[in-house]
Amino acid sequence: MAAGVKRRYESPRRREQAAATRRQILDAAQRLFEEQGYAATPMSAIAAEAGVALKTVYVAFETKSGVLRALWNLLLRGDEADIPIPERDWYRKVLAETDAERALRLGAHNSRLVKERAGGVLAVIRNAAH
Repeated sequence: MAAGVKRRYESPRRREQAAATRRQILDAAQRLFEEQGYAATPMSAIAAEAGVALKTVYVAFETKSGVLRALWNLLLRGDEADIPIPERDWYRKVLAETDAERALRLGAHNSRLVKERAGGVLAVIRNAAH
């Protein structure tokens, strides 16, 4: 290997640790955003609540709006899999349902689940827009 050229380092354990840290930050941000509001929650408070360095939050999300956007996407999807909502099974089942009443019930059920997960953050987003 030539001098000055960095070798790529891939480690499943490191990826898992990074994902766990990212989730800690998002969980902390959700608690703080819902308790204090978006504007009143500095990045330093998110870092402290998550038990990580402030630089770690910036490296993972770049900005406070990046934290909020990542949190919103996580809560909408319901997990950390990088699968767009239109490609998720629960979404496709609604579209594939031929019986209108069953499709409506499935849609309502899915909507309720999303609102239970994301309702608090939706209020944060609405309040931040004012």
